[in-house]
Amino acid sequence: MDILLVYPNPWANLDKDGEPCAVCPRDIDGDGGGATQYVGARLDRNRTKVLQDFAALNGGGPRGAELAKHELRSPLQSTKYTYMGIASNDPQLAAKLLEREPIALPRTKYYRDRIAEGALLPANAETAAAGRLRRFVPPLERLAPYLKAKEEPAIEATGEELPESPGMAALPESPDADGNLLTAPASDGEERVAVDAPSDGSLTELNGTEPAPEAAPIKSSKSKRQELP
Repeated sequence: MDILLVYPNPWANLDKDGEPCAVCPRDIDGDGGGATQYVGARLDRNRTKVLQDFAALNGGGPRGAELAKHELRSPLQSTKYTYMGIASNDPQLAAKLLEREPIALPRTKYYRDRIAEGALLPANAETAAAGRLRRFVPPLERLAPYLKAKEEPAIEATGEELPESPGMAALPESPDADGNLLTAPASDGEERVAVDAPSDGSLTELNGTEPAPEAAPIKSSKSKRQELP
């Protein structure tokens, strides 16, 4: 097989904002790639922002602008990418990548090494074998942790007040320090008073129609000591 079928793997690295930012440069020798050309990825010019202004750091004005032209350092910037035309901050990035056709690359050692290290995801078993992977993991399974359910459209508020739930009444309070139950509102809105049963077992409104049976006395058995002959 002279062709490798792959997908980019944006999640091989994350930036400080938690967005995927991994890119795989194209093979300069075997694929005619350039310094800023990547496999399935491009610089997002709309979201990439330069954080340093060398003209201002050099005093501003015409003199600062002239000195900035001779600055050897590259300015700090927040770099963002698009992957196969999808922005890196798109919540459906993984799902949309899987909807695209895989990228065909020449079978070079450079690309086979990128597959082996995880910078590129193989789209079929032949490409995985060429990348010296022990087994082929389908892209759907590989990107499963990054697949997110599509958000349901928000339901517009009608302004109507919802009926009050019957469970909004105060919950019964705990017994006091003496063990007496306190009053609590019932579910039908009436207030009832809980009554403790007397200690002698006489009838109350809460213990039914028959008195509580007397508890049988506990017999204690003493073990006899065995006499030695």
